[in-house]
Amino acid sequence: MEQKNKAVLWQGTPSHYSNLDGYLFWSLSLIAAVVFLNITDLSSAFPKITLPVTIPDGSPSTSTLSMYLFVKLLILIVPLWKLFSLYITTRNTNYQLTHERLITSTGVLHRTHNELELYRIKDYQIDEPFFQRFFSLGTLVLETSDKSHPRLSLSAIKDPKGIRNVIRERVEILRIQKGVREIDH
Repeated sequence: MEQKNKAVLWQGTPSHYSNLDGYLFWSLSLIAAVVFLNITDLSSAFPKITLPVTIPDGSPSTSTLSMYLFVKLLILIVPLWKLFSLYITTRNTNYQLTHERLITSTGVLHRTHNELELYRIKDYQIDEPFFQRFFSLGTLVLETSDKSHPRLSLSAIKDPKGIRNVIRERVEILRIQKGVREIDH
């Protein structure tokens, strides 16, 4: 019986299409930054730093470094970082449905695992934003009586209606098995 409870009925991750607007914005920002930095020369507006350098033969020398180089790098790093963080955050979000629980795992360096007992689910909602519908995706929103996550969203998943039906069937079976009734105040 315990092995059956741990069997995975469905496993998924959010689609990167959920970040399409962010990917487009930060990609366009990166392109604009590259174009701006190539058509303008603001190096004279920034101070130059003179650093002492030792040449391999041992003689001292100096090297001049412009702060403009650091500004250029900063302007390019911000959109690159945002693109990377959108990608890695979505890539490291996982959903797993077992016979009794819905488990969500999120995070890159600090992982958070949340387990929702299926019998605690009270209501279902499916959101299908315009761009996600092109790719047969949607967001399944679960209203629950769980204290830590009263509203849980499974973002940009394939076949949200099918997943909702599987969850709904399991909820009904578990409520009958455990003798649980949902009472609203």
